[in-house]
Amino acid sequence: MTGGAVRVVVGAGQTDFVPSGMDKGTGLRALSARLGGHVALAVGDTGEDLPVFAGAVISRAPRNADDAVRAAGIPLTRGSYQSGLTQACAALLGHRPGSCPLCRLPVLAPRTAALCGVLGLRENGVRGLATRTALLTAATATHNRR
Repeated sequence: MTGGAVRVVVGAGQTDFVPSGMDKGTGLRALSARLGGHVALAVGDTGEDLPVFAGAVISRAPRNADDAVRAAGIPLTRGSYQSGLTQACAALLGHRPGSCPLCRLPVLAPRTAALCGVLGLRENGVRGLATRTALLTAATATHNRR
C-alpha cells in the first residue's frame, strides 16, 4: 500500500502512522539538538517509547507499561497512566507537581474544574475510579447547592 514508506503502530485507542526509519527517539534527538539542550525526563509505556529513554537524564514508565518497557528495566511508577506521569514529573521536580508557587495550578471556574474531574476519572486506570467518582459527585453537588 505505502511501498514501505510508512509503518502502522496500533496503540490503546489510537493508531499512528510513522515514516519508516523514524521513531520517537529520532524526533526527540532532533528537537533536543535544535534547542541545544538535553532531555531531562522521558516517560513512556510501550516498546515504541524505548528510543526516547536512551538519552534522558531521568526515565520512568507508568505502572501500566508493557512487557518491552519492563524488560528494558525502566523504573516503574506506582501509578498508571496520567497518575504515573505525575509521579514521574515529581522525580524530576523533587516534589509533587502543583505543590509549589511556581507550578501550582490556577483556581479553576467550577464548570472547568468539573470537566477536568470528568476527564481525569480514569487517570490511574480503573484503580481509584470509585473514589474519584464520589469526590467529583460531592464537588458537583456542593457547587449546585450554591
